[in-house]
Amino acid sequence: MCRLTLPLIGIGLVLSTACRASEPSAYENVIASLFRQAIVKIDVSSTTPVFKENEKQEKVNICKSEGTGFLVNANHVVTAEHVYLLAPECGERNIVVKSKKNNLQKLAEVVAAKDDVGLLKVDSDFPAEMCALGLVKQDVYGTQAIRFGIPGGWDQPGPPAGVRIDEKDGSFAPLTLLAPAITERGESGGPVIYLFNVVGLTRARHTQYVGYSFMTAASVIRALMAAKGVQPSGHICNPVEASMWTNINQSLPGGLFGGNNSIFKGSVIGSIKLDQQLSAHTSAIMPDIFKGIGKTISASTLNVNPSPAGTDVSIQGQFNSKPEYNDVLGKATRTTDEVSSEMRETLWKAYVTEADKNGKWKDAVIPPRSQKPPPVLAR
Repeated sequence: MCRLTLPLIGIGLVLSTACRASEPSAYENVIASLFRQAIVKIDVSSTTPVFKENEKQEKVNICKSEGTGFLVNANHVVTAEHVYLLAPECGERNIVVKSKKNNLQKLAEVVAAKDDVGLLKVDSDFPAEMCALGLVKQDVYGTQAIRFGIPGGWDQPGPPAGVRIDEKDGSFAPLTLLAPAITERGESGGPVIYLFNVVGLTRARHTQYVGYSFMTAASVIRALMAAKGVQPSGHICNPVEASMWTNINQSLPGGLFGGNNSIFKGSVIGSIKLDQQLSAHTSAIMPDIFKGIGKTISASTLNVNPSPAGTDVSIQGQFNSKPEYNDVLGKATRTTDEVSSEMRETLWKAYVTEADKNGKWKDAVIPPRSQKPPPVLAR
């Protein structure tokens, strides 16, 4: 296991591990620090300990378990269901969600579970400085990604592990193979991230071929959350933050809800910003992040104004009636989504390039199907 030290510098937490051939770049550190705000430890116990021998003939309390989870909004966490499933003789269980970085622990209850994905609700909201993880809209396969987890006995996440996601119809379907990262005890339930969004949840490893682990696709998480009316919301962990609002300068007599002839003037504004940690180092990391944005949407009726510092851009459209408002709102929404998505893709490619130089994916090779034994669930 890697040795982890956490000295503080200006851009946040820097990870130094004994098992990496080279130090992570400043950009890698910024991204890792940002996403750690969403990763939590799941501790499970019961008031009645039950001791049994494990495979090493050691007496262990089978009524204790630990895993990893991640925030999806201010009071909900996703983890792997098997993390909190205890033996029947354990009796009533307690599920505690912990964050050492934010010095907190909260009691949690199970809201729903399916296909080894568990949705938990904590007894009070997480603090504002923490953030939730967004989910991809469509499942992703056959690409590079990173995985976060908190190994057993640790109280905070280790460095993000580089993994390759197998193709959709691999020999373990419906499970999806990840290579080459070993899933340590306690890391089940951690997120697998691509394009700065969750594409899956770490689910299993098998005992005979321990260099590989598995994930459950994000579509299972989305369906479980949707069934309970839970949506990703609040402060989302992402290096690109997008927001929109409307400024009304004059509204007579019916305003937005009046007829098409109502006097209704104002502007729709879309704002796209880099995360604060990333903004402080834009010149060194991505000096041309906003280059060409004006050309991309110059044909529209919108005004595009990148900031002199190169860390944000505003997209603004004027309207003088209700029909114009609907048209401008549609254009501004589409443009803001397109530009923010383009920026995330650019930043993700930059992250992959930097991390690849440090060997994050050097062993991420999916083995031939003939080498894949059956998976066995592990905590």
